[in-house]
Amino acid sequence: MIKDNSQAMQQDAISFSNVPDLAELELTNQCNAACVFCPRHVIGESRYMDDYTYSRSLDRLEESGVTHVKFAGFGEPTLHPGILYHMSEATKRGFKVMLNTNGSRLGSIGEDELMCLCDEIIVSIHSMDRGEHRSICQRDFYHNLHRSLRRMHKMTESRQCQITLYIVHCSLNSASVGYAAAKDIYPRFSIRMSNVSNRTVPGFVDIYLPHGRVGQYRHYAGGWAERGKNCGYATAAVCIDALGRYVLCTNDAPGLSAVPNVFSRSIEEVRIAWAKEIEAGRIPAPCRTCDSF
Repeated sequence: MIKDNSQAMQQDAISFSNVPDLAELELTNQCNAACVFCPRHVIGESRYMDDYTYSRSLDRLEESGVTHVKFAGFGEPTLHPGILYHMSEATKRGFKVMLNTNGSRLGSIGEDELMCLCDEIIVSIHSMDRGEHRSICQRDFYHNLHRSLRRMHKMTESRQCQITLYIVHCSLNSASVGYAAAKDIYPRFSIRMSNVSNRTVPGFVDIYLPHGRVGQYRHYAGGWAERGKNCGYATAAVCIDALGRYVLCTNDAPGLSAVPNVFSRSIEEVRIAWAKEIEAGRIPAPCRTCDSF
């Protein structure tokens, strides 16, 4: 069972005295979906993590005592051509391996191989209804997704891999209905609900609002020190983007909080520097208006 970091996320967001157990690695910022609430226009040029950057990232995580590696970020990790190799390397080094995916390429890569390499596979599903799913993702991979999920559901009897389905809740879908349907169809999976809120937080741009409303990122006057009262994600995970930069949160699409990098600085050095900058209010909050965390 993968460790639940929810309590850590509620703690003081500027307490960087300890390195978290969890790291999130962005193998790529590219995605094969075009979800209506995703600010892909601010992400910038295409990037894929190279082998050297990946190896150095694992070195840094080992040095700091991180135990869990989640392949996540703004891109779809399974688009990286070396995904299986990278998972295998993390497993060999003794990390618990987690994959966060939209599920579109599970079958292309191989459900069995993924379940052998992962301790947990987290699949985000925007709806259990094909029409809703397609209207939100702007792509139609619903049948491929559920074909893979059915195969994986059967394999859970012989595999140790935990499968978690996140039913993403926004005003474009009927998430409560989807949640109940998922629990009925996939009783051996862990089913959870994640929110993309349509409420506006003062000082933030409504960039993640549904119905295709997409604004622009801007700095929050209070910086992370103030925003941290509501979000502890910065202390719950070590986040490294595809360029090997440290970021406070994988939701920082434009890299407002990014600092150099796994080649030049240790995780501890970066977190100590961040703590000082955050306390002084000098780091902007690259936040979205959601309560997912």
